[in-house]
Amino acid sequence: MKIYKHLTANAINLVPFDFLRELSMEAYLIENPMVLTLDNDGFDDVEILEDELTISSGRESQSGDGRIDLLGYYNSSNTLGVIELKKGTIGIENIDQLKDYLKERSQIFELIKERNPDIDSPDWIGILAGTSISSDLVKLIEDGEMLDIEGTLIPLAALTIKRYKSEDGQFFIATDTYQNVKSKNN
Repeated sequence: MKIYKHLTANAINLVPFDFLRELSMEAYLIENPMVLTLDNDGFDDVEILEDELTISSGRESQSGDGRIDLLGYYNSSNTLGVIELKKGTIGIENIDQLKDYLKERSQIFELIKERNPDIDSPDWIGILAGTSISSDLVKLIEDGEMLDIEGTLIPLAALTIKRYKSEDGQFFIATDTYQNVKSKNN
């Protein structure tokens, strides 16, 4: 497993500046999709296709519709990423929500294919993003945990996103990426 970390600040005093709401984090990622880069081998050329995408019956575990926070597309690997955001710590308790959405892959693809005709037979990945990550989730990803969605194994990745503010009002973002690079779709 590789963990990528990126933060650049030369002799600048940085103070943590948390996102006030999940929606603030979402807006930041829409404007800066490169933060969702997972590695430099297929998961580096990312664009956001949809935000707040409503999925009919998309929350099987809660018997209702679902709303995908972000749907990303990794161009170089032809992979659609279902991205679930949490303002706080992401953990194994958030995996069921990703699984619910990924069970509706055909519905998701139907919703986006008209506006994205170049995407054909994509691979999939489930991504959890939050401001911190539980050690249990790190261990699962480190061990190569895949999401078993009705017999199809889908890779799982996670990102932590932390925002800082300098004394002169500049913002800096630090991300840690957790992905077992050996994980691939069947």
